[in-house]
Amino acid sequence: MQAQLWTILGLPLMAFVVIVFFTRRSKDLSSFVAIGAMFGSMLLAYATFIQVAGGARAVSEFEWLRLFPAGASEAAGESGTALRLGIQADPLTALMLVVVTTVSFLVQVYSRGYMVEHGHKDPGFSRFFAYLSLFTFSMLGLVLANNLLFLFISWELVGLSSYLLIGFWYQKPEAWIAAKKAFITTRIGDIGFLIGLLILWNVGGSLQFTDLFEQADLRSGALFNASLLGQPVLFWACLGLFAGAVGKSGQFPLHVWLPDAMEGPTPVSALIHAATMVAAGVYLVARTFPLFEAVPQALSVVAFIGGFTAIFAGTMGLVNNDMKRVMAFSTVSQLGYMMLALGAGSIAAAMFHLFTHAFFKALLFLSAGSVIHATETNDVREMGGLRRKMPITFATMLIGSLSLAGFPLLSGFWSKDEILVAASENANVVLFAFAMLTVFLTAFYTFRMFFLTFAGAYRGHHHPHESPPVMTVPLILLAIPAAAVGLWGSPWMGFGFQRFLEGDRFREPVGSTPVMLTSVVLGLAGIGLAYAMYGMRQPAINPRTVGARSGGLYTLLLNRWYVDELYMWILDKLAIGTGAVLAAFDRQVLDGAINALAELWRGLGSGLRGLQSGRVQNYGLYLFGGVAAIAFALLVAQGGMAR
Repeated sequence: MQAQLWTILGLPLMAFVVIVFFTRRSKDLSSFVAIGAMFGSMLLAYATFIQVAGGARAVSEFEWLRLFPAGASEAAGESGTALRLGIQADPLTALMLVVVTTVSFLVQVYSRGYMVEHGHKDPGFSRFFAYLSLFTFSMLGLVLANNLLFLFISWELVGLSSYLLIGFWYQKPEAWIAAKKAFITTRIGDIGFLIGLLILWNVGGSLQFTDLFEQADLRSGALFNASLLGQPVLFWACLGLFAGAVGKSGQFPLHVWLPDAMEGPTPVSALIHAATMVAAGVYLVARTFPLFEAVPQALSVVAFIGGFTAIFAGTMGLVNNDMKRVMAFSTVSQLGYMMLALGAGSIAAAMFHLFTHAFFKALLFLSAGSVIHATETNDVREMGGLRRKMPITFATMLIGSLSLAGFPLLSGFWSKDEILVAASENANVVLFAFAMLTVFLTAFYTFRMFFLTFAGAYRGHHHPHESPPVMTVPLILLAIPAAAVGLWGSPWMGFGFQRFLEGDRFREPVGSTPVMLTSVVLGLAGIGLAYAMYGMRQPAINPRTVGARSGGLYTLLLNRWYVDELYMWILDKLAIGTGAVLAAFDRQVLDGAINALAELWRGLGSGLRGLQSGRVQNYGLYLFGGVAAIAFALLVAQGGMAR
């Protein structure tokens, strides 16, 4: 099983190397290498999942570096401290392996058709599949890591490869600006992640999950010593880890990069927003959950940041007209939902929603790519009436939209219900209100987009048509798990997902029926309101009229609460203000001191320059004057001595 795990990790890396060094001139061969390697990893991931479900576990690691104290060495008999890299297989790893490899494989198959049809054999075709392979390798390394060091290395590789994919069409200013924004914003969170690692290494003495979890279980030791503001050291370490998760998963206040990441090709959007990069933050908190669980204060921070993000991002999705950006705000909101569940203490609810979300959100993004390919626009105001022209895309997008909205019996319904139950059991009214309001917002903005795309008459300027089979077949394949995979965690199947993930720790939820009924009513109300406004276009609630009556709220939401502008203003003022202070210090203090010193020496030089006249009689006069001065000094000195 260890060799199997290394093979899962190695196949995408091998594809990246082969494409870069050998097949980049052959576009078809490059795509086949990438897809073939991903298919092999997917098959092995499913085999691993079956083995883990049967009770198998595996760990494989090796020593990377050995650190010695200053002045010590191995020759002197010092053992030093080993830094180890390794991989493991447990239920959480097996679950993520299935999600990442399945979605990545279908996205790569879809990408072949998309890049040919949309890009007309884009000159960067081979480069695109090389980047996809590198991205998948990085994500698989993150999932398989058995310690925080290897996870952090893979974490940074995910950031690098996402930068390359978002800015793939670097000829477009919007693309490279979005890539730079994503890279810089996520690096801010990664600084916190690195600080958390340093705290755990210096105080906990290890980065191995098993060692750190043992210390957390004891609830004693150096990690629980009081530190800043009276909080235990572990609290600040967890906040550092969570800062990294906030950046990668687009949580408030580092959410600003995620909507702009839509500038990359649509398959990239599906890959980043469905099961890979943005899910990494949720996975990090889930993987290190025993550390967070040991300091409830840290879990409270996770819960409230997640709950607020779910509402905050949901409001921005209500008015946006870019199809991909609506789904981007939806992703931010749903990730906040998952963080809320983790903060409420339910790792099973969070990972269950991550599991179902991966499939229906990938389906939605790829369906959006099919629509955009047909209409040649992202603007839903230039769509409409596509139901008959694109029946397969219509059906698959309907399934994805219903699942996202939590329609009864579909995948999103079951996982959303688990989060609501976790929030209600947390006994925090604010968190529960956040969770319930998100249900209504999600249903409304999802079906607003859906009805603007498929209802009414076509408002565009092109002649839309159904996408080719290489694009529609992955949609059909994704529609199946998007609709049905949630049944695994339903009461009908004995909460199989939760039992698989939590094992002996699983406790069957109690009293979920009222919560479930309330969420169903809110979800249907959101769908119904969207249908009345954008499907039937009722005059009483015409979108233009509602927007005009909302005062400045519509403009506020359309401009994303002006958070981007606020950040730019702060950065401009900070940068310009700091620059002005430093410039004044440079001119008045540093330059003034240097210039004064230079003037001093210049004055001395000017005064002494007259001594070098070149006239012998002057030199004789100076010599006579000097001798006279010396003689006078000697006389004065002797007179003083005589007295």
